[in-house]
Amino acid sequence: GAWLAAACVFLACASKETGLVALPLVVLVAFDGRKVRDAAGLIAPTVLAVTIFAVLRTRALEAFFPVQVVPPGDNPIVLEHGVRYLATALGLIERYARIVLFPFGLANDYSGGSIAIEGSLAAFRPIVGVVIAGSLMWTATRGRVAARFVAITLLTYLMIGNLLVPVGA
Repeated sequence: GAWLAAACVFLACASKETGLVALPLVVLVAFDGRKVRDAAGLIAPTVLAVTIFAVLRTRALEAFFPVQVVPPGDNPIVLEHGVRYLATALGLIERYARIVLFPFGLANDYSGGSIAIEGSLAAFRPIVGVVIAGSLMWTATRGRVAARFVAITLLTYLMIGNLLVPVGA
């Protein structure tokens, strides 16, 4: 099963970089009441899969995870700094949550031009974003299943939410 999971992780990484969050998820699940040796045996194939992906990606791009040049037309957040950047990134949490709950008005193209730049952390969207993130963190303390749900949600979001990594769209 660990080798099949590793193959799925490799395919996920190869299809989109957000597949990299599968490694910490595998670690989280593997250490669920198991001995360290048993958990390491479950994790090792996934580590190998991620390593092979990193080597192949590095060869293809001729650099080890190069910095992505993000056009402002695709993502206007890249022009912002400091409080405006953080406020807008936190405001996106509200936007993503709304889209997940009410998927109306979706577009099949990039929607960078529709990202509202927030001028303050005290604006509506950043406050709601902090409340949603805080609620998720609180939910993670409610048990293992809840913690896994939150890990799947937040780890993936951190890869695409502009909080840690500016993305192209």
